[in-house]
Amino acid sequence: MRRIHLLAFSGFVLLLLNACGASTASTQSGGFYCSVNSVSVVSSSNQLLLNLTASGGTSSYTISSVTAGGVSGSLVSGATTFSSTVSPTYLFSSLSATTLLTSTGTVTITDSSSTAQSASCSFSVSTASTSSGSLACTLSPSTSTPSINAATTFTFTGTGGTLPYTFSSFAPGTYGYQSGSITQVSTSVSTALAYYTAAGTATPTVYVTDAVGNSGSCSTSVTVGGSSSGSGSLSCNAIFNPNPSYRGQQVYAQAQITGYGAGSVRVTGLQYPTSSGMTGYFTGANTALLTFPYAGNFLLVFTIQDAAGYTSTCQAYQQVY
Repeated sequence: MRRIHLLAFSGFVLLLLNACGASTASTQSGGFYCSVNSVSVVSSSNQLLLNLTASGGTSSYTISSVTAGGVSGSLVSGATTFSSTVSPTYLFSSLSATTLLTSTGTVTITDSSSTAQSASCSFSVSTASTSSGSLACTLSPSTSTPSINAATTFTFTGTGGTLPYTFSSFAPGTYGYQSGSITQVSTSVSTALAYYTAAGTATPTVYVTDAVGNSGSCSTSVTVGGSSSGSGSLSCNAIFNPNPSYRGQQVYAQAQITGYGAGSVRVTGLQYPTSSGMTGYFTGANTALLTFPYAGNFLLVFTIQDAAGYTSTCQAYQQVY
């Protein structure tokens, strides 16, 4: 299982606002302006993470200064020259976290025109939502060894980023099919059902976004059917004796195990067409006695299962006269 980290603030606590309602812009000739879309406080290091947009004037644009609480900030990461939108981080080492949380600030930018037009936009910091570090997620199946055609519940849990999380897409992996839609359990947890039609290893993957648009994915591995012992795949042959048989005659049926899984193997089901009128009973873990009152050529399917829950099937036709 892996985690996807999207922001380089591992270990920090981010306090994010929903939007900078106090954002303003001063318009110069040509309609040049800027706006602050969001601002975050990384409280453990007195940093501000800004997301701002510029338009009008002559691209590209350059951030000339960022102030908060009357103090100029120094660039920590991100770009200061951009064409439309940018997300730089600035450090305000002389301000306490408490001051940053209640501060207002200003961003000043210039364009690339010969007259170097300038525009400024203001922002305020709020604690409207809280996150803890980078966005990540985990994907947990109800079993890591699902049986063929058996429903498996996958639970998706988000961490970090900004609540709520949206798990927008789920890919069950090889021979896997999602059953129904993703169900949101809480602001951080969702679930989905899937089933697999063939044995093998599958890598289910889910994709997540948070409230401010960060995105990522997480995966895990499941083993469908097959063997967990390394001694071969779980498999069987369907044997009916006598075959053909006559109406009312007892038929000895056996699921002959040809590939072994984990621990003991037993028959868990025998499918047959209702038109056969078949009756019978199991005489052992893999054997049964059957009787057919009607003539026909009937397809019978054994389902077998090992101690780890892996399943497999084998089938054959029984001719009845």
